[in-house]
Amino acid sequence: MIVRELVRRFPTREVYITTDLPAYFARFGFCRIDDPPPEIAAKITRVCAHLRSGVVAMVLEKTD
Repeated sequence: MIVRELVRRFPTREVYITTDLPAYFARFGFCRIDDPPPEIAAKITRVCAHLRSGVVAMVLEKTD
């Protein structure tokens, strides 16, 4: 319920996340992307890679 509500409240049609749990977020419709926007790629390099390995970018395009 929390993920669905956060997605619903997100102000844009595209919702980007970084995660090391891609299978979990795929259940909500997120798709892994190999070429994320520069801001997301920078986050993975700058922050996520230092915290844990296997972090990927994912996107969900809202249909509402």
